[in-house]
Amino acid sequence: MSALEPLLLEIGTEELPPLEMIKLRDALSAQLSEKFTAENIPFGEINTFVSPRRLAVLFQNIPTVQPDRIVEKKGPPVQAAFDGQKQPTQALLGFAKSVGATVDDLKIVETDKGAWFMYQTQEQGKPTANIIAGLLKSVLSNLPAKKTMRWADKSETFVRPIHWIILLHGKTIIPFEAFGIKSDRFSYGHRIHGKNPIEIKQANDYENSLEKQFVIADFDKRKAKIKQQINQLAKQMNGEAVLDEDLLDEVCGLTEWPTGYVAKFSDRFLAIPKEALISAMQKHQRCFAVIDPKTHALLPCFILISNLELANPNNIIHGNERVMNARLSDAKFFYEQDKLTSLESRLDLLKQMTFQKKLGTLHDKSQRLSTLSKYIGEHLGASSHESERAGLLCKTDLFTHMVNEFPELQGIMGHYYALNDTETPAIAQAIEFHYYPRFSKDIIPTDKISLAVALADKLDTLVGIFGIGIVPTSDKDPYALRRSALGIIRLIVESFLDLDLNELIDTASKNYGSALSEQPHAKLMPFIFERFRAYCLDNGFTNAVFDAVLANSPTKPFDFYLRIKALSAFNQLDEAEELAKAFKRVNNILIKSGVETKTEKSLPVLNNLLTEPAEKILFEKINALQPLTTPLIQARQYDVALKHLATIKPEVDAFFESVMVNVDDEAVRKNRMHLLLSLRNLFVKIADISLLS
Repeated sequence: MSALEPLLLEIGTEELPPLEMIKLRDALSAQLSEKFTAENIPFGEINTFVSPRRLAVLFQNIPTVQPDRIVEKKGPPVQAAFDGQKQPTQALLGFAKSVGATVDDLKIVETDKGAWFMYQTQEQGKPTANIIAGLLKSVLSNLPAKKTMRWADKSETFVRPIHWIILLHGKTIIPFEAFGIKSDRFSYGHRIHGKNPIEIKQANDYENSLEKQFVIADFDKRKAKIKQQINQLAKQMNGEAVLDEDLLDEVCGLTEWPTGYVAKFSDRFLAIPKEALISAMQKHQRCFAVIDPKTHALLPCFILISNLELANPNNIIHGNERVMNARLSDAKFFYEQDKLTSLESRLDLLKQMTFQKKLGTLHDKSQRLSTLSKYIGEHLGASSHESERAGLLCKTDLFTHMVNEFPELQGIMGHYYALNDTETPAIAQAIEFHYYPRFSKDIIPTDKISLAVALADKLDTLVGIFGIGIVPTSDKDPYALRRSALGIIRLIVESFLDLDLNELIDTASKNYGSALSEQPHAKLMPFIFERFRAYCLDNGFTNAVFDAVLANSPTKPFDFYLRIKALSAFNQLDEAEELAKAFKRVNNILIKSGVETKTEKSLPVLNNLLTEPAEKILFEKINALQPLTTPLIQARQYDVALKHLATIKPEVDAFFESVMVNVDDEAVRKNRMHLLLSLRNLFVKIADISLLS
């Protein structure tokens, strides 16, 4: 019986790129898992490791010998295997010969596509060591890396030069050679604190052996330790750390034995906007800012993470303080210089930056944003002057020193500079928030002027790019149009805005004059509503409910969302499923009879032609529901309206059980068609519930 042992692979390298570590780690385990599965090598729990100098994976319960397996080879179909004299055809004989068998050795297997001849044989398992060594080179050569490199006289490439390879199955070294290096059991610890080399006696000793030599090999454990230290040190300073996940990942990728220290900077820099100070700390020094948990004001200190644990860290702390003060001095200079020039006076500078070569410059865009923001602001009941002004100035901070140095501060610095220019607080806030939401779960602005400019910015981009025939593909979206479309949906729906997308697109298109080569509506509306679909699915709604509302070709996203919510609740009622089936039947009858169903206008139903009790009762129910539900629908109380409409199920069931629609009498038949159309139109004012079936 094959023994089960842990398998360890470690690739020892020069310092790996910190921002690629997680991708490399996950790809290594995923590709090996895939290869093992394909090679019929079972495995248990997987542990992954990555640090600046190593990339490793540990598989539990790898057998020493690959399990035996049944191999099947498919031959010809039975109907083609024998001739008219019931003798084997050349196809059957040729197949038997190709697998080294006789016709009698073959089996007939029934499939959903008929009966086939099949040859089955038991393949004996091979030593897993041989298989693993054979597949490793292809795995190592296919790891995702932005850049790979050659070193010494090697022809092979890897993300960084490789210095050692461990390949252990339990206690046994699996022979393997790559990059001119043979596999062994020796690893290396921390460059400064560790003793080299480290003998890994058996695979499961790996993590503990490294930790004794000051290497926390598990990325997630190392990150958790960093986070814990930062929070503890911030608490000692009576503050709260500003934790950025991307920065935590980067710092984790730069250390093997992370140790946190507190350093300080001159409080004269606190006059600079805190966002600028935080960006300087994070971007230039990879350090963590500390804020007062009550006031959220920045404290004149920061936390650095070193790869050295020292009894006397003064040199490290003072060195970081010197560099930090120099960086913040630069930021202070940029800020003071920027304040000398107003945002308005930077408008002409926008002529130097192209928005899109067919659509003009950022100056052209700012003029359009001014007009469109005013239009939307007026519809929202916001100040038209402030909306117009905010739209005009919202891009001007792109030409400031601070934003040039820290692009992530665009909008934020515009807010500060607008206040410095004595613009109103509402205009300043709109300049900052017009970029929001920046990603799917980001916050959205709450004030109307910010909403107007945020919508204008995204609409202008979408209309312009679609208007010159550029449509995003599955893998290319250079103008982030999907993000803009989702942003528009979120801004309208989550702010309860009664805005019509068709009208907005029309207005935005007119602002371009003759610059657009085509009208964007035909492609842009479906594009936005597909993003809306994704948004609704993320919020727990179904495709069927979405399509039922979409069938009405809505143009107001907030109204659409109210219908979605109401219809989703209706779909949970006991009556919903049978009503949906009935309305599907109604639609089919009307369409086959040539009755126009693309209109909500009902046709006259004549009382004297209603001969069956069930159709009379249905007609009475329809007449009772119409005056009850119409004002509810007009008030957008779709949920209440649908609850009332659900009560018509018994009358609908009785009608289809006892009434024949397609009778010979043309007048009666037509009257019943009109009755069904009236029934359909009760619901279709909200959604086409037949699509729920």
